Amino acid sequence: MSAPPPLPPPPPVYGSVQSQPSLPPTPSRPGWRQGRPGYILLNLVIGFGISIGMVVLLGILIAIFRPDADAVEANDALSGWAFLLAFLGGLVGWIFFAYQESSLRQRWIVFGSIIGGTMFVSLLLLIRAVDIGGGTF
Repeated sequence: MSAPPPLPPPPPVYGSVQSQPSLPPTPSRPGWRQGRPGYILLNLVIGFGISIGMVVLLGILIAIFRPDADAVEANDALSGWAFLLAFLGGLVGWIFFAYQESSLRQRWIVFGSIIGGTMFVSLLLLIRAVDIGGGTF
């Protein structure tokens, strides 16, 4: 058995007003949050800037908390993980902020949580690396 032929289009309705051609839907996000290549690169550059700022802030915080810390004797692995976590936290936080489909308030909460959480964990790792206070974490 063969398939039946396709149905013809419906007949036109006389006396009805012809509708305007449909316009493309307006985007729900502003241009800088669209997934276009230029804006993606812009958001990556902004994320890298935030990341570098977080790494610098992490260095300033450890200098404030322990000015006599011996960076030469610090655990290199923990220090590296601390700075890597701070760097990636800034980048991931901004990318989530830029492309998350939610309200501005929720995006700020997620951004602040990622930035604050990674800075806190990075600071704990760096404190442990330079062995501040001699305590264990």
